[in-house]
Amino acid sequence: MRYPPSFMLVTRITRPTILTMALLLLLLLLAVPAGAGGEPESVKQLTVFETIDQMEASGEIAWDWALLYRCQAYKQRDKLPPELASLPYPEQFVCPFELFVRAKKELGNCSPEVRALLGGTFDRPESIGFVQSSIAPIRVHYNAAKYIPRAEEFLGHVEQFYRYFVDVGGFYHTPPDDNRGGSNDYDVYIVTNG
Repeated sequence: MRYPPSFMLVTRITRPTILTMALLLLLLLLAVPAGAGGEPESVKQLTVFETIDQMEASGEIAWDWALLYRCQAYKQRDKLPPELASLPYPEQFVCPFELFVRAKKELGNCSPEVRALLGGTFDRPESIGFVQSSIAPIRVHYNAAKYIPRAEEFLGHVEQFYRYFVDVGGFYHTPPDDNRGGSNDYDVYIVTNG
């Protein structure tokens, strides 16, 4: 049985077109990201520091409050507002040294309320005793007697680093600190929060 030429033409175009459309639809379905089909994708929760940055940038908090919250996030997390205290830390630790140096320098420019709250951030931890180095001006303080062995062990490590930096590296000895910690020695504190 022979079909008219027009039917053959339609059949030849239609079959590949249907297959092509079906393949394209399948590829589109496979290419759609997970969660795009109605369920929302999980949103990455901001860290405490990203949230503080965002709050400062939007004007929700002043620069001095942002500085206070950053310091508290490192040292006094229990004093943070609850909405910040519950947020995660960054996956990679960032040393807070520069933050605390800046906070100490900016303390006089902060509002009186922030100054009062931030001032306690620089207090030294409580110490019930210390081990003293016999070769370098170093004291390792502890806040519980059970930490004496750890303080003695840690002192050995600190002495090695100190000798290396002073003797090999050419750095100066520790500058005086008005006898904070009981002497002008370099003070290290081993503390427990619980």
